[in-house]
Amino acid sequence: MDRYFFEWDMYKRKNPDKTELDFVKEMIGHYEEANQKHKKQLERNNLSDSELLEYIKEVNFKKYNEEGGDYFDEASILECFREENRRREYNVSSIPLRYFEMQLNRINQNKSVKKESSLLYQGRKLNLSERYKIANKVLDIESKLRTLNISEMDKHELLSFILGCNKDNARNLMNGRYTSNDRDLTGFYNEYDLNK
Repeated sequence: MDRYFFEWDMYKRKNPDKTELDFVKEMIGHYEEANQKHKKQLERNNLSDSELLEYIKEVNFKKYNEEGGDYFDEASILECFREENRRREYNVSSIPLRYFEMQLNRINQNKSVKKESSLLYQGRKLNLSERYKIANKVLDIESKLRTLNISEMDKHELLSFILGCNKDNARNLMNGRYTSNDRDLTGFYNEYDLNK
């Protein structure tokens, strides 16, 4: 996670006009390209020993002989090649790609949350008392809560769960002692045809 923020910070410094979304998309592209580039090399891990040895003889036999001295037996060459591929697979694994895809999802989810938080009435969010009045108008929530055969404290707690507020505010709402600057909601009720 620290590396992500370090790379994002470096990217921001080099590209001040770019966003985090641009950074993540660029990194996803980079890792997808790297994975495609090494895909053929990684597929060689699935070859049988004889197929792999044939490939090595065609392409890399000299390289492995030079690195290993005068002579490498076939088993050593196979092991060397597989080890090199394991290291390559580790370095080019899809873990960074998946990580950046997760970051992209996080950014997109934050965007959708921001869009939802822009639900405004007359240029402002509805306050708790206004939300309670609307819930009461639509669902008749207060009378339904009052008819429940539970303690007043439990009714307040239930209302606090429904409205996402604390118990004290729920109690004050039900008792009519909650103070706030409520707007006239007649236009809101008319807009949603709630004045029936």
